[in-house]
Formats: sequence, C-alpha cells, structure tokens
Amino acid sequence: MSADADRFLLRWAGWSIPRKAFFVLIVGVVVAALGYVFSAALRSTQFYRYLKASERGWTDRVFTGDDELGFAPVHGSAGRELLPMVPPIPARFDADGFRIPDAPPPEPALRRALLALGCSWTYGAACRAEDTFALRAAAALGLRPLNAGVPSYGLAQMVLLARRLVPRERPAYVLVQYSEWLVRRSQSWVADTEYGYVPTPFFAAAPEGVRLHPPLFRGWAFDLPVSAYRRSVAGIFDYLAFTGRAGMPLIVHDDFQMAVLLARRRLGGLPAPGGAEEILKASYSEIAELCRRSGARMVVVLLGPEPPAAWRAWLAGLPGVTLVDAAAALCARLPSGCTNPMPLADDGYVRAYAHWAGAPPRQIDLHPNPVAHAVIAEEIVRAISIEQGGAVSHPLEPPRSRRE
Repeated sequence: MSADADRFLLRWAGWSIPRKAFFVLIVGVVVAALGYVFSAALRSTQFYRYLKASERGWTDRVFTGDDELGFAPVHGSAGRELLPMVPPIPARFDADGFRIPDAPPPEPALRRALLALGCSWTYGAACRAEDTFALRAAAALGLRPLNAGVPSYGLAQMVLLARRLVPRERPAYVLVQYSEWLVRRSQSWVADTEYGYVPTPFFAAAPEGVRLHPPLFRGWAFDLPVSAYRRSVAGIFDYLAFTGRAGMPLIVHDDFQMAVLLARRRLGGLPAPGGAEEILKASYSEIAELCRRSGARMVVVLLGPEPPAAWRAWLAGLPGVTLVDAAAALCARLPSGCTNPMPLADDGYVRAYAHWAGAPPRQIDLHPNPVAHAVIAEEIVRAISIEQGGAVSHPLEPPRSRRE
C-alpha cells in the first residue's frame, strides 16, 4: 500500500491527514457530542425537577424577550406570581405594558399621570398592584398611575423606558428608583432571572464616559413554554415533552450564545462595562433632562442601602429633581431604627417590612410588603405636597391586609 493510499486528501485546504489520525478525530468529535448531549439532558432533568418543586416563579407567559430591553412584560397579559404558603398574586399588564390591578377601576383618559421607573421594588414583587407605592402615591395625588417597574431591571432599561415613555405620556411626575443594585445590573450582560441566560442592555465604557449597548443576543428563557410545565402533571410523557419543547432547546441555545460571547471576549471583541459613577450620572441626568423637556417633575426615590455621600449630594443637586429618602423613612418608623447599614440584613427592618406567612410566621420574601409600600408612598406624597404648598388631592388610605 502506498503512502498516498494511507491518507485522506482534504482538497479544499490542500492538507493530507493520516487515516488513523482522521479516525481518532472523528471518534473524539462523536464522544464529545454524546458527552454534551448527556450533560444537557442531565441539566434539563434538573431543570424539570426544579420547576416541579419550586414554590416561586410566574404562571402563564407575562414576560417575553425584547431586542431593546432584553425582556419586557407581554402587553395585555395576565398571570400569577407564585410564593410559598400564600395564594398566587395577580400579575397583570395593560396594553402599554404597565402593571395594573387584577380588576382595574376605570380611569379618565385625559388625567395627567404619575410614571414610575424601577425594578421589582417599584413593580411591587409579592404585593398586589394596588398596594404598591406607585399606585398608592398616584391615588393620593389624583393622578393616573403608570407603573413601569419590572423585576430584575437595571438603570439601562430605566433609561430606555424613560426615552420612550416620558415624551409620549408627558406625566406630571416621574418616580425614579435609586438602589445600588440598579447601577450594578447596568454593568452586566445578563439579568438576574430564575432560569436561563437573559441578556440585557448595559452601559459600556466609552471615550466620553459611557454609552448604552444593546443586548448581546436574544434570550429564549421567556419565549419557550417553560411556565406550562410548572403545574402540569409530572410523569414520563410530561418530562419528555418538557425536555423536547423547553429544557433542551433553552440549554443548547444558551450554551451556544455564551460560548460565542466568551470567545468574543477573549478576542477583545466585547466592550468593557462602564464605571459605576459614570453610569449613575449619565442615567439620572438624562432622565432629568427628559423630564424637564416634557414638563414633568422627577422624583428620585432612595431605596435600599444609603448611597455614597458623593452620589447622594450629586442626586440632590440635579436641577428640577426632588429627592425622597424612603429608606430613611422606613428605618425611622422602627422602634430602634435600623442598626445595620444594610436594611435587608437588619432584623428589625426584616420583621417589619418583609413578607411573612404561616404559623409560626416564616419569612417568605424580602421585597417590601404593603406596610413598607405605604410608608414609601407617604414620603413621596409628603415631598410633593411640600412643593405644592401642602395641597394633596386625596389622603392616603391605610395599607390593606396582605391577602385581603
């Protein structure tokens, strides 16, 4: 047998590979592929078990992938937020994507609005829509509520929504949440979500400071029928259907996209995230300018840990901006105040403002409860009332029972 007979000629490249080496290469590729399929199937099985066992999440399809925002509410959708030990909480969005009560009262079409931008704290995670500070403050001020808060959002999405909504709605007031994690999230490629990789817009470093960068790919986590299997009857056929329709497609898609991103990062093809202070200043100054042009008053609502002194001074000095220290007001209502600078790590704060259920009571969620939302709304209304000379359209009602 000639030497040429023991080789395969790769004519497209002009290379020749020994038959044995070619065989080893093929076997290696097949083994690697089978190994990946086994690994993906195992992760899909773990994902399926998590869905069946988890007491948290969302029913129905209330969120979807979005090329600009990463993900967004499905306009006109209705579902439920799931928490342990309590009935599901309505999650309903109107035709424009604003969170609304499950049975919203009729609203005059021409009434000026109060627009709220933020994350799950503004959205009102674990609370009914009518118990959130956005709707409570709007009711007290006689304004139409537009709650644009979305769980896991950061400053990048808040700026994009402000660009879209402030000129269109021309609200009287724009509540803009400040929390340190909003800045941090705007430095990340992906959102904090229950499962899968959900890419988000982020602030990239630029010669002039920072610039908004669109999501690096479109996620599938919200567009596959995952929620359909959260309450389906478990069994082999249910598992196989989940694996084929949701589990494996999501895992393979996310693995491929993240592999591409990691390769791009190694090759220097991805922009670096911007600095935190640059992001803070670029975001809130742009929203303030949008409000000024539209005749709206911007109200920055401080929630969570106290911002650095320099950041707070800068926010307070923004022209045309009202600063509401809701975090300090929450601590001031406690008998001994907050003894920990991180409120969510303070025992007194958590006992008063987290969500509890069961007997004996068990903490089920750290987001602000209806009592906390009532305090936040009261501080917002008080600050606006002072600016208006003490005039408030409607007094605040006491918070309702959590499950009333």
